[in-house]
Amino acid sequence: MLDDPRRHVDPPGRGRIIRRPTVASPPGAMEPRPGAKQRNAAGMVVMAVATTGCFTGDDIQQPSPDAFYFPTALVASSGGTTLYVANSDFDLRFSGGSIFAMDLRALRGAVGPIAERIAEGDDVVAACAAAGLSVNPDPWLNPGPCDAFPGPPFVANSVFVGAFASALSLTHNPDGAGARLFAPVRGDPSVTYLDVEDDRGAAAADPASFRLDCQVDEAGFCDVRHRLGQDRDRTLRGVQLPSDPIGIAATADGGALVVAHQTEQAASLVVNDWSSVPELTFFVGGLPNGPTELAAIPEPGFVAGSEALTYQSGFTLTFRGASTLDLLRFVPDSGAVPPRPFVTRAQTFPLATNASAFDSRGIAIVDGPRRRCEATCSSAADPQPCLEQCAENVPLRLYMANRSPAQLLVGRMNTVINRDGAAASSVRDEVFFFDTIPLNFGPNRVRVGQVLDEQGTPVDRVFAMCFDSRSIFVIDPETERVETIVRTGRGPQDLAFDQGQGPDGEPFAFAYVAHFTDSYLGVIDLDQRRPNTYGAIFANVGAPQPPVESR
Repeated sequence: MLDDPRRHVDPPGRGRIIRRPTVASPPGAMEPRPGAKQRNAAGMVVMAVATTGCFTGDDIQQPSPDAFYFPTALVASSGGTTLYVANSDFDLRFSGGSIFAMDLRALRGAVGPIAERIAEGDDVVAACAAAGLSVNPDPWLNPGPCDAFPGPPFVANSVFVGAFASALSLTHNPDGAGARLFAPVRGDPSVTYLDVEDDRGAAAADPASFRLDCQVDEAGFCDVRHRLGQDRDRTLRGVQLPSDPIGIAATADGGALVVAHQTEQAASLVVNDWSSVPELTFFVGGLPNGPTELAAIPEPGFVAGSEALTYQSGFTLTFRGASTLDLLRFVPDSGAVPPRPFVTRAQTFPLATNASAFDSRGIAIVDGPRRRCEATCSSAADPQPCLEQCAENVPLRLYMANRSPAQLLVGRMNTVINRDGAAASSVRDEVFFFDTIPLNFGPNRVRVGQVLDEQGTPVDRVFAMCFDSRSIFVIDPETERVETIVRTGRGPQDLAFDQGQGPDGEPFAFAYVAHFTDSYLGVIDLDQRRPNTYGAIFANVGAPQPPVESR
């Protein structure tokens, strides 16, 4: 039975005691980290409930303002000036985690010459020396030709948040300047948000502010007003955020975000009003076990031009404990006074591509073919029929990481337009999975990015990360074939893509991978014109630090 959006009931088992998420469930790992359960219990239990929601004690220190520590999420700014990094403080060594704003231009300028010199035929020693580095002493454990660049010089700004930040979502105001960064934080629990620089359209010479505005307190932590979901009196329905927020996704206009709660069988809704502050408004309960990752369904192009159509934005949701994929719908409920937005569990699609298909993790949607179809409609006298044909005839492509067995599920999402006469009246989506791609042990997240082909043209690729087996599969969505496998360090947890044109007009394409286990970033070359480094980590940022248990 679906939740009645007009009548809210808190899910069972949720209290105001801030709880530590299960140690056996790090962001991507299959098993608990060695020795994690034997940590000092007193240091884990004492909490600063009234301030940061983080763990404190005599042996707890302030987080480092410029050192990676169990990074879990990355996202690059739209204008290519800033790389945002979430550090989770997973072993609770510090009083919380952190969010960094890194100087992406400086980072790109430092690492780029290494790939260029190797492509030009320089040996590794010469390429590393030109960057001021020595040769990597342990390329098997931490792949890359050179030792690591120090991380602190590239960290332009940082703030502290609660422990166990699990993801990042960067949103932009479609009607003007403005950008916000949202982070589900499991240790509070909260959805922490920050106002950040909107660098869309930034020129190469424009300085970046590296803004991270969350009204930090004296200790450097984002204040309670920026930790959504902790105070039910600040919400329309009087709700609190369920515990264990882990996955997050936002609509294209950044007006609505849905968060998955891994241990509460729930998904919550944050409405982002660009004229004021975001607000937790609702959550839907009664979901299958282990809600994990979300992806926003790209809005069909014909929706904006249809006067009779009421379109509800959608999200796909995966589960660790169920062999299904759910489709959630955001309902603005703008006719109510005041508006009472909510989210519904609209459809459930069983996974029948193999005998199990349990323990699903990341999901990604490729809409490139549909967008290219829609681009051809601009020259039509009446683009609306053309846009509708693109929606009906060009399906979206779905890719979902599954751990039992280890594989990437390949599917399609068809857009079905219901009509009232000639006009579109409603839209529904039909999902089916028809193929699988075998992966290495421990798949976790799936991302969509672009690489440069041999002519320097950007082309779509799907990146499937395997946390346990230290690898990233690069898949061509046109052929559904594995193009290459990137060998990473321990615990690849997230990817951010850095693509554009340099000052000389030459295109570039890099990806940054967050290594959760050893707390550093790797840089992957995504330029097929450099076969010596394409699909490989060619630089590292931040000296790798093994976890305390293995030192």
